[in-house]
Amino acid sequence: MGESFGIMVPNDVPDDVVATIDEAFQAAVNSDSVTEFAEENGVDILGYGGQEAQDFLEGLGSTVMWTLYEGGEAEVSPEEFDIPQP
Repeated sequence: MGESFGIMVPNDVPDDVVATIDEAFQAAVNSDSVTEFAEENGVDILGYGGQEAQDFLEGLGSTVMWTLYEGGEAEVSPEEFDIPQP
């Protein structure tokens, strides 16, 4: 499933600040140096932002939690935390 990184901010950050951060993030992930690094190291750049990033993280979390539970590594069902089964 790999590693992910990104920039997260609290819900109450003003929209204009979020937009500025998103623009800077998109510029960085689309830069020549990041693209070159990704190609040389087998990294896939998704570049998700906003709701798309939130949806991705929720889906990834659900998959990881249910995999651990069904594999016997977690004792408490994700269902108890309202985590939907993928």
